[in-house]
This record gives sequence, structure tokens and C-alpha cells, in this order.
Amino acid sequence: MTINTLKIRDDRMPLQFAADGDKFELQAGSEASWLSSEAFGHKELRSRIKAVVRSVDWQAIADDWQQVNGPVVEEDLENNDE
Repeated sequence: MTINTLKIRDDRMPLQFAADGDKFELQAGSEASWLSSEAFGHKELRSRIKAVVRSVDWQAIADDWQQVNGPVVEEDLENNDE
């Protein structure tokens, strides 16, 4: 069983949860207002992570990366929500 840590804006403190295959369970002391129980699955987890990933300004990140001479692939910018 793997212990993971996740912090999103809706949580006051980082969550710690155990991963056991496709099932997750909050660890003692972790609370999340967006969960209805301590056990949850990919659907609940993705609903929080996708919102964060979609709100990232990928073009700004690419611009910053180019300033430090990092490689930017235009195709990656177009397909960032996959």
C-alpha cells in the first residue's frame, strides 16, 4: 500500500491517503470537504486534479521555459488537456 500526499486549494492542509489498486482511503487526521467518506476512487480524485490542471496557464509556462532555452513542442501546447 502506498501513501500519497495531495494539496489542493479547497483543503486547508495536505491530504494523506493510501492507494490500494483503484481504491483510496484517507489516513487518520486527513479531512476533505469534497469527500463524502474516507474511502474514494479515481472519479473523486480526478474531479479535483483536473480542475487544477485545466486552470494552469500552459502558454505562460512555455514562454518561461523558452526564456531558459528549454525545448517547447507546439503540439504539446495544443493537447495539454488529454
